Amino acid sequence: MAAASNDLPDDIDTLKAALLAANDRAEQVTAELAVAKAKASDDQALIAHQQLETSKNLAVLAGL
Repeated sequence: MAAASNDLPDDIDTLKAALLAANDRAEQVTAELAVAKAKASDDQALIAHQQLETSKNLAVLAGL
């Protein structure tokens, strides 16, 4: 959540530290998002594979 400009410290070193912390957090969130996207992609691939296998099995059962 963004801080109001009057809530920010006037000290440059404190501002730099806050900026570095925010950048670190942004990198962490970006990495977590990449992991979540990879998992979702893996899940989608598994679902597609299972749907294909199900279709094949149904075709075998139907004698096609």
